[in-house]
Amino acid sequence: MKTRFIFLSIVLIGLVVAPLATVSAEETKTYIVQLKGDPVVAYEGGIKGLAATKPGKGNKINPNSKNVK
Repeated sequence: MKTRFIFLSIVLIGLVVAPLATVSAEETKTYIVQLKGDPVVAYEGGIKGLAATKPGKGNKINPNSKNVK
């Protein structure tokens, strides 16, 4: 009886999990997005109201700064 229960449990789990795995694979898509403007690490200004975000030579960008966000 215990073996039968385990077998039925495995079959039921397989019936539930298999369709979910198939659905997930079908819903996964890859997109490539190309931005027109400069990335934050290269933006030197030039747009009114947007301060330059390019760090100075030898400095790193601060991803938490107001201008970067």
